[in-house]
Amino acid sequence: MGLYSWFVLKNHGWGFWRYSRGLSPSYFLFSVAILPACGVGFVAALCLQGCSKFVVDTPESSSFATFSDKSCGSFSPAHTNLRLLSRAEYDNIALDVFGSSIVPSVQAGFDVIPTGDTGFTNSGMTSVPTAPQITDTMTAEYWKAAELLASEVIQKKSGTASFYSQVAACALTTPITTDCYSTILTNLSLRIWRRLINTSSANNEAGRLMAIFSGQSTFDSGLHDVIKAMLMSPNFLMLSYTQGGFTPNSVFPIDQFQMASRLSFFIWLSAPDQTLLNLAAQNQLSDSATLQAQVHRMLADPKGLRLGKLLADEWVNVSDLPNLGFITPSTAIQNDLVTETELFMQNIVSSDLNIMEMFTGKYSFLNANLAAYYQVSSPSNATGFQRTSLASTPRMGVFTQAAFAMVTAGSPTTTHPVYRGKAMALHFACQHVAEPPAGIAASFPTNIPSGISPKQTLAYHTANPVCAACHNVIDPYGLALENFDSFGNYRTSYANLNNIAVDPSGTLPTGESFQTADDFLQVLSQDPATQACMVQNLMALAVTRTPTSSDDKCVTSTISKTAVLPATSKFSDIILAIVNSREFLLQTSEAQ
Repeated sequence: MGLYSWFVLKNHGWGFWRYSRGLSPSYFLFSVAILPACGVGFVAALCLQGCSKFVVDTPESSSFATFSDKSCGSFSPAHTNLRLLSRAEYDNIALDVFGSSIVPSVQAGFDVIPTGDTGFTNSGMTSVPTAPQITDTMTAEYWKAAELLASEVIQKKSGTASFYSQVAACALTTPITTDCYSTILTNLSLRIWRRLINTSSANNEAGRLMAIFSGQSTFDSGLHDVIKAMLMSPNFLMLSYTQGGFTPNSVFPIDQFQMASRLSFFIWLSAPDQTLLNLAAQNQLSDSATLQAQVHRMLADPKGLRLGKLLADEWVNVSDLPNLGFITPSTAIQNDLVTETELFMQNIVSSDLNIMEMFTGKYSFLNANLAAYYQVSSPSNATGFQRTSLASTPRMGVFTQAAFAMVTAGSPTTTHPVYRGKAMALHFACQHVAEPPAGIAASFPTNIPSGISPKQTLAYHTANPVCAACHNVIDPYGLALENFDSFGNYRTSYANLNNIAVDPSGTLPTGESFQTADDFLQVLSQDPATQACMVQNLMALAVTRTPTSSDDKCVTSTISKTAVLPATSKFSDIILAIVNSREFLLQTSEAQ
């Protein structure tokens, strides 16, 4: 057993060591090489509190339609696992909490965190044993980021708005009292750990941090090391909604500071502000009216635009466009196309529109470059984006925008309806799409004639019962958008197939028929299963797990009936319904 392993086992008990072993020693964010430089007191701050044991959610497969008239009742809200901050969340905290110009993920070179099973990066690294683990490289990156932020706090201590003056105002005068140190630790814990510091004899976080403070020759160097230690702690880098003292599989309300964090990371992708922290300290975040007021306040704040951008980048997945290697259009146009979708989704949030505007909006946000790309009347500003009507065009909503067309095309040379169809069916209709069975290649038809359309080709596949189970689900979603080529250009025929006409007509697995892409998107916008899917995706983002159990689907279906289906429904209605749901307010304790 190495020195690090011995230290954790000796000081924090077998349960903590068992957990840390599961994640690898580097998960607790330092290597034995830094022990001589920092001292054991500094290392102790990294391990201030044991973390939750691994718990794996077991999804149940069930149809939204099953719950069309069911009252959900008092069901288990399921368990949300411990999880790591995403890159965006860390960067936003640097800006919002520290007022820093540093972008940690860039300047410390953070590894890319994968999307989790929810499709969002906020569930990319969790305590599920099969999830990716923190590596030694990531440990070094977090160390560098902590050093950058802690050093900046000291370097920029002057000024009434500085982070230093906000947390350590009492240290700007001398002499510095013992009460001043306690005040500073309380202020730091609220801003960095998003909760009050523990002073109990069993887990005296304040005492361990004070040891770091007093171990330096000057106040500022001690403050620097305390901030750095707190930034390297799991209490900062991870989010947990677990509490002790509950029997296995029991249901309990998350505490007030956890509620502040859950709200803030859902809507702002960042730590709670002082208003939320104050309400948590006053035990006000269990009040429904207070929650409603806070949701409206947070969505109206400029930070609320981050939610719209995230939905474009990770749900519609347009942020993947620059990574696909398209040679044309130019990089500038590709960046503009991503911005178009981000602005569209941000407008849904900021204007408080119905979420189904994603399917039906007959407008977009274009600059002169994109107006030329789409061949529509140009906005007056060559670089600025303006809301532009698309009423006279065949485009409607985000799914006919070029960024979506490109990231779902499957190839820069020709569209693959199965690829695009799977993206639509899986992420926007929540249709179950199974992996192809083993040996399926042997079942492919060999008598497909050349020179036929993609729709005709796929008909040969669906004629085979082995293939039909999946293709009957996927293909209609992809073929409906075949009027849009790999670059998002509108077409009525296939130039590479002797101008065979594009036929987007079809029938969805739910039985609705359509003739054109517009028909298809209108049908989806009115489909109860698709509306419930919108809620399911937002719920997944909010609670950082996939809501796939029977209870979850009952809730998302019910929310969709009140917050999506009515013509007067607004985006905030969904957010409010999610925030007031059992999934958001409660947590199921870990199983043994």
